[in-house]
Amino acid sequence: MLSRFTTCFLAFALSWLFFSSLANATECRAQKNKDKRASPTAEGRLALEELTRSNDALAQSPRLSIQQLVQQGYIRLGSANVQPIGRENTQERLSVVEILFPQAFTGVYVNDYLLDQNDRGNIERVLQNAFKPTLRVQVENKNWVDQRFHRGILVFAPGNGSDHSTAKSVVKIASAFHRKPASKGKKVAIVDGGLKMASFAMDLPGNGMGIDAPVDFLSEMGLGQVFRHVRLVLKHVYGDLPFFFAGRSHGASASLGYGHFFNDVTGVIGMNPQIPERELIDNMIRNLESPDIMNTLFGRPVKLHWHSWIPAKYFWYSYEFHKTKSQVPELLLIGQKDPTFSQVLAIDNSNPNDPKAILSSVKARLAIKNYLHAQPDRRQALIVAGGHHNLWDKDAAEIYRQVIEKMVEFMQPLVDHHEAKSSGH
Repeated sequence: MLSRFTTCFLAFALSWLFFSSLANATECRAQKNKDKRASPTAEGRLALEELTRSNDALAQSPRLSIQQLVQQGYIRLGSANVQPIGRENTQERLSVVEILFPQAFTGVYVNDYLLDQNDRGNIERVLQNAFKPTLRVQVENKNWVDQRFHRGILVFAPGNGSDHSTAKSVVKIASAFHRKPASKGKKVAIVDGGLKMASFAMDLPGNGMGIDAPVDFLSEMGLGQVFRHVRLVLKHVYGDLPFFFAGRSHGASASLGYGHFFNDVTGVIGMNPQIPERELIDNMIRNLESPDIMNTLFGRPVKLHWHSWIPAKYFWYSYEFHKTKSQVPELLLIGQKDPTFSQVLAIDNSNPNDPKAILSSVKARLAIKNYLHAQPDRRQALIVAGGHHNLWDKDAAEIYRQVIEKMVEFMQPLVDHHEAKSSGH
């Protein structure tokens, strides 16, 4: 016969096992749902096929007006009250207006610097005022004159989302090219008198405006069609102007990939892209899922947004843009101390003497070198000593200056050439 103590102990043990099993089962179901989120679906494939057909129709169509694009469901006005992720309970707002591209599950954020308050609720006025080929300014003799202003379109693509928003840095880098700084003393004044582009930020599938995108849209060709949709819609809105994609992280790989599969842009820029070789992808995933490395990167614990992170991991291994020839000029911006992808140093911060990390470092350097040397006439690079993952961070003033100058140096002759060709010279 069991004592009262033994009976109570057995009851406690059985209860612990039951609730532990229940918790484990719940965790397994959650993981199963995440894994399911990573897998392509029949519905997703159909949606991607429909987007491809829509893009083909846009490419063949005579130029559509903004109202026609609205009527045919290509664009619609989103929010003019955009908050960064993680700041929903604050008064913080981004100085942008959303223009949604529903068929591609994305859209662009229009910088509101050149918008009147009354324009923010009118999609036609928002888009018309976002691009200004000339701007009326007051010169020294107090006379007002029209000066040349925006010379093309520049679309910025961020990386995968997390619970720590970096949207402000993307909006700020877009504003550096979008407008003339008011003061010569500002850090972005190097753009003053130089290259000004109508600049927009977009979202990748699984993030922000793309939160409901099918998993298939994060495949290499899915991203290509999403970017193609953005390119084609903006071409209908603004005409055949010089056009660049500039991406960071996953957005960099998507931007570079676009230039390999399509030739309808003037150039592409990729900051700290993933070179899709298995060992480098393994190393990158390990680093991005390391709390210590993420804490080093952001200065606080950060969780990746699994709606985009899980399918991104699934598809990265199948990306093949690095195996093909680029059809447009490319600029790579590489941070030498990027603790996430570590594609130049590729050293595991927790154990820098680990032979596997050192081997990965050699392979990473070789991968970057081989990628650049495969097409030296089309590919340029800036390796930023001391640079980390986000080289568009204005707080790192010297690095920011180097990066902006290199981007201007890369784009300026391409814009000049496009304009000369368009004018028949």
